[in-house]
Amino acid sequence: MHEGAILKSVFDIANNSRINANINDVQKVKLVVGKLHHIVFQVMQMYFNIMKFEIIGFDNAVLEIIEREPIIRCNRCGNTVILEEANFTCQVCNSHDTKLVQGDEMYIESLEGN
Repeated sequence: MHEGAILKSVFDIANNSRINANINDVQKVKLVVGKLHHIVFQVMQMYFNIMKFEIIGFDNAVLEIIEREPIIRCNRCGNTVILEEANFTCQVCNSHDTKLVQGDEMYIESLEGN
């Protein structure tokens, strides 16, 4: 499971942000995750709830995960479609000349606290 390693990095980044923003008590970490990462959200929550006690300022924090659908844009016809399968072919014109525009991202959208 890669969720633990991902959360270690999330905590490293969030803790630096907490320190820079002068936040003593983090209440919420909002994480955006593209569906192509194949994250198991229950496992992420479990690891978060264990790891938050290891870092100063996160004892009361909750994790909110926002999942982004994978979306491609066709360079030939210009349509944008949600990927239903691991097939990067345009569902409108069948072109393989597509670009992934959403679905592989992972970032902390916000950190709330006081």
